[in-house]
Amino acid sequence: PGYDISSSFTYLGLIQTSHQVLVVSPSLGVNTAQEFIALARSKPGELNFGSSGVGNSIHLAAEEFNRAVGVVAAHIPFKTGPETDAAIMAGRVHYTFASVPTSIGLIHGGKLKPLVVTGNARDPALPGVPSLQELGSPARLPDQLFGMVAPAGMPAPVLAKLSKAIQDMQADPEFQAAVRRGGGLPSTAFGNDFRSMVLADSS
Repeated sequence: PGYDISSSFTYLGLIQTSHQVLVVSPSLGVNTAQEFIALARSKPGELNFGSSGVGNSIHLAAEEFNRAVGVVAAHIPFKTGPETDAAIMAGRVHYTFASVPTSIGLIHGGKLKPLVVTGNARDPALPGVPSLQELGSPARLPDQLFGMVAPAGMPAPVLAKLSKAIQDMQADPEFQAAVRRGGGLPSTAFGNDFRSMVLADSS
């Protein structure tokens, strides 16, 4: 891609993490992940799933889920997440994995039906939706990470100023509440801790 994750950046801080959520069109007629998997297995190759592009986290999450539960479905790539959501609401696409923060409004509005969230526990923004681990699913899908990086070799005074600003922001209860309202989970990983997480996920 033209950069090296271990040497091209100064890692400032992980702002928030978020789960992904398996959402389906309400017109599909399923209410649980188990019902969805049974339906998809009964119609191999007949269902399709959308994503906001080939090879991104949504596409990879869906492919890993399909592989883990034995589902064969066609991939329909779009340019953006809202295009995928619109296609699901119109009944042209059957399901996708969406980021909780970007889909929470449509879920609460009844436009998308959530079936399961990634991770080891239920998401605070969707307490009624089980997690993959709770369902005993073999799929292990990572959380999405949203952080701040800067160019490598940043001058020490500038780095110190930015780091303090980020840590102050993360410690602000109002900021933490805003992140949670939006479906995210606030983080307190900074500097080398954040860098170590990125390198571990990329190995």
